[in-house]
Amino acid sequence: MSHGGRGLRHYAREGEPYDDVQSTSLVAMLRKHAMSRGDEPAFRVYDGSTWEQATWREFGDLAAASAIRAANEFPAGRPALVQLDNSIVSLAALVGLAAAGVDLAVFEAESSLLRDDRSALHELGADTVVGTADVPSRYRVLPAGELTRPSTERDTLAAIARLENRNAAVWQSTSGSTGEPRLARQTIANLLRGGEIYTGRYHVTEQDTVVAAVPMAHSFGLVGGLMCALVSGAALTTFTRFSPHGLRAAVESGATIVLGTPLVYELTTRLARPATSDLRMALSSGGPLDPAVAESARQRLGCPVYPLYGSTEMGIIASQFPRTKPWPAGHVGVAAPGVELRLADHDDAASELLVRTSTMFTGYWGGDTDALDDQGWYRTGDLATIAADGTVTLVSRKDTFINVGGRKVNPARVERLIGGHTAVAEVAVYGVDAVGGQEVWAAVVLSKPCSVEELSAYCGCQLMAYEVPHRVHVMDWLPRNGMGKIDRGRLPRLA
Repeated sequence: MSHGGRGLRHYAREGEPYDDVQSTSLVAMLRKHAMSRGDEPAFRVYDGSTWEQATWREFGDLAAASAIRAANEFPAGRPALVQLDNSIVSLAALVGLAAAGVDLAVFEAESSLLRDDRSALHELGADTVVGTADVPSRYRVLPAGELTRPSTERDTLAAIARLENRNAAVWQSTSGSTGEPRLARQTIANLLRGGEIYTGRYHVTEQDTVVAAVPMAHSFGLVGGLMCALVSGAALTTFTRFSPHGLRAAVESGATIVLGTPLVYELTTRLARPATSDLRMALSSGGPLDPAVAESARQRLGCPVYPLYGSTEMGIIASQFPRTKPWPAGHVGVAAPGVELRLADHDDAASELLVRTSTMFTGYWGGDTDALDDQGWYRTGDLATIAADGTVTLVSRKDTFINVGGRKVNPARVERLIGGHTAVAEVAVYGVDAVGGQEVWAAVVLSKPCSVEELSAYCGCQLMAYEVPHRVHVMDWLPRNGMGKIDRGRLPRLA
C-alpha cells in the first residue's frame, strides 16, 4: 500500500461549530447534573407499551450504587460482560462500573455472541454477566437491577469519587469485515471525547432531548447517545423494544434530535406526521442513507436528516451537520474535529481512505494491529474521494457484512454455525437487497436428507432472529470461480 498519498488535516472551520470541551470524569459530570438539575428528567425508556423515566439525581444514585458494589463484585483486573438492553438500570450499571475503573465488554440484548463457543468474549477472563441474558453455565448472572440497588451510603456520588482511579477499557464487537467478528478496545476517556465531539458539532445542550432509536451497545448509540447526554446534560430517550409509534410519541413529547439507522427513517415515512414537533435534526448511521429516504423522512419529521460515517475503531469520522450552504447529495460530509483523512493513492480518482483521530481505538483482543500502518493510520478498506473543500464521498465499502436494518451480520460467522449441522456439507451466506437494507440468504449443499424447516429451526437455536437466514436454498453444488472460491455474485441468480 502506498502511504505517500495526499492528506487532509481537518479541524473546525467557520460554519463547523465545535466546542473543545476538556474531558472530565464520569463522576464529576453526574455530580454536576445531579446538583444543578437533580429533579429534571434525564432518561426515558419505552418498552413497547409503557414509559419509564429517571431524573438526574435518580440516575446518579443508580450509577453510584453500581460503582460502590463493583469493588466486591469485580476484583481488580476482572472485567465485566455487560448486556446493554437500553434500559435505565443497564445504562446506570455501565456508567457506575466504568466510574469504578472496571474494564467492560458490552453487547446488546439480541446478541448471540455468548452462545458462540468461539466468540472472543469468552477469552476476556470475565466470570460475570451483568444483565438478564440467557448465558452459558460458566458465567454468573448479576441482574443490572441488583447491581444498581440503592446504596445506604450518604452522598453516594461523593463516595465513589475516590474509586475512579483508572481509564477503564470498553471492549466492543466489530462488524468483522473480514473473517470472524473481533473485539476492539476503546477507553472511557475516548468515548467521552467522542461525546464532546457530538456535543460540539451538533450544538447539543441541556435544553435538548436526544432520542436514540439504536442499540446502546453500538458505537453510535453509546457515544452519540449516552456519552453525548452525559457531556451536554441533554435528556436521553431510548427503547428497549423499538416501535415506530414509540418514536412518534417521543417526537411529540419534545424530542429535538433523533439518532437512527436508515431503516428507522424508512419506517418513519409510513407514519402519520407528528402532531407537534420540536425536532431540529436527525442523524443517520449504520449504512448508506438513500437520498430519497432522507428526503421522505425530512418531510415526515419536519427536520433535515444528516448522514454520518464512523466505526467502532474510530468513532465518528465524517458527517454532515447544520450549515447555511446546502450539502451535495450522496456525500457523507466533512471530517469530524480532530480527525485526519488521507487517500492511500493520490493518483486514483478514488482510493482507500486512511484515518487518524483523537478517539482512536487501542487495538483488538489478541494483539492484532493489522488495521494500522506504521504511522498509525487506520486502513478503513473503503474507497473514497475527498474534494478540495474536504467533502468526503464514499465510492464503495469493503465490508462483507450484511446490513439488516442497521445491524451487521457477519456471513463468515453464520456460515460456521450453520456448517455445524450434521447434514450440511457446504454453505454460503450472502446478502440480498431489501427495503431498509438487506436480507440474509443461505445456500447449502447437503450430505444427507434434511428439510429447509429443520435447518431454519437449527439456525434459530444458534442465532438471533435478525441473523437467521430469511431464505435457505438447497443446491446440488455451489458456484466457484477459477480460483476455486465460492462465486457469491452468482448465488442470487442461481437461487
